[in-house]
Amino acid sequence: EYYVRNATTDGKKIVYHAGGEIFIFDPVTDEERKIEVQYYSPQIQRQRKFIDTSKYLEDYNINPDGNSITVTSRGKSYIFSNWEGPVMQIGKAHGVRYRQTQWLYDGETIVTVSDDGGSEAIEVHTFKNGSPKIALLSQTTDTNYF
Repeated sequence: EYYVRNATTDGKKIVYHAGGEIFIFDPVTDEERKIEVQYYSPQIQRQRKFIDTSKYLEDYNINPDGNSITVTSRGKSYIFSNWEGPVMQIGKAHGVRYRQTQWLYDGETIVTVSDDGGSEAIEVHTFKNGSPKIALLSQTTDTNYF
């Protein structure tokens, strides 16, 4: 059913693969046999990956009160307290990149540039009662201002 690929021989038998399976052919007996392969993957691609964040740090900004910070890494912006409390992601979790995230003087409002909707926009997020809210979404057609 499938083409023979990567055929190789030791001078006595021919080993090849076809259709995702490995076969051995003995020309003396004219017999073909499928080789059963048991492979146990360590599934490295599924394991958690801890990276050196300094390679991906794009921006940071300290709250005017000095008690929290925003960090932008790999297109995602986060806010967290310097001493305790959870790390909260600013904006949408997937499909949007953020940059130039900055605290405003009131210490509760954050301004960031996002590419939500396919074009860059300024988003203003307020953090009152620990719940982030988008207060304004301003679309722009000229990205030279950012």
